[in-house]
Amino acid sequence: MPQQKKLFVLLIGIVLTAGLLFATQIKQARNIVINPTKEPIINTNLTDIPLGATDQILGNPGSPLTLVLFADLGCAECQTVYYSISKFITSHPQEARLFFKDAPSTGWFSDGNILAHQAAYCAGKQNKFWQFIDLVMKEKTNLKEAGLKKTAEALQLNTGAWWQCASSEEAKNYVADNASLAQALGIKTIPALFINNKKINLTSDIDLAEMLNKFITKE
Repeated sequence: MPQQKKLFVLLIGIVLTAGLLFATQIKQARNIVINPTKEPIINTNLTDIPLGATDQILGNPGSPLTLVLFADLGCAECQTVYYSISKFITSHPQEARLFFKDAPSTGWFSDGNILAHQAAYCAGKQNKFWQFIDLVMKEKTNLKEAGLKKTAEALQLNTGAWWQCASSEEAKNYVADNASLAQALGIKTIPALFINNKKINLTSDIDLAEMLNKFITKE
């Protein structure tokens, strides 16, 4: 019995010691303040984004201030960012240029908004690319065939040639190449905006017009 009593007391001591150590660690853990790493508003790393002769340009083609926007025509946030940039360039037509890169959404059982992007590309063949996406985004057009054709008619496109182009391999390949580029650049969320090859953190509460004005001042 005395031996059992000693073992019991020893066991109690071990349990109490372990409990005390555990409580101390919990207290220390509660005092730790974790400072999450914040992504800078302007990424300092340069991203090489190939721009081709078939890419549409809004603004001054020779401007040193280059904006590249990866967007989906049906994305509400993309529409907001696009209109902020479009409004700025309208006010400063010689100071900046915008390239639009297709990043259409896709679904499990559908091609998502790919057709709308192909249709926009083909509107560009008739020199009405920007007018087309303006209408699509402003009116939040139904991005299926009926809605797209209504937009084409409103812009007085040659609808026969335009629609034939929209389903062509040329249009499909152009949009697919842009989507592949977005993937290659590691773009996981849209809209994605690059200014002079530097990625902009659009999740921050930023005033795009104010930022662009600062870029103009620097230039």
